[in-house]
Amino acid sequence: VQVDYRVLVASAYSGFIVWHGGLSGSVPLTIATEGHFSSGSIGVITTQDTLFTHFNLILMAILLVVLPLLNALLLPPKDQQIIVEKEKLE
Repeated sequence: VQVDYRVLVASAYSGFIVWHGGLSGSVPLTIATEGHFSSGSIGVITTQDTLFTHFNLILMAILLVVLPLLNALLLPPKDQQIIVEKEKLE
């Protein structure tokens, strides 16, 4: 498989855009835990009020569609792609 590694790396890092709004977001999970470090000032905020709000779910769905399309548009024309030979990767 030939791939332009510049676009491959950019595509891999674009996943961080949705990371914090998803189920592994550390701040929403921390503030949903009883006795977290700032529970005295903000209380406990459930994931229903952060991760699973309609706004967040719609935003994540939009990003799920837009990011792959954007990454595909980043791919340069064939004559401008930088392809690494398989032998150099081994």
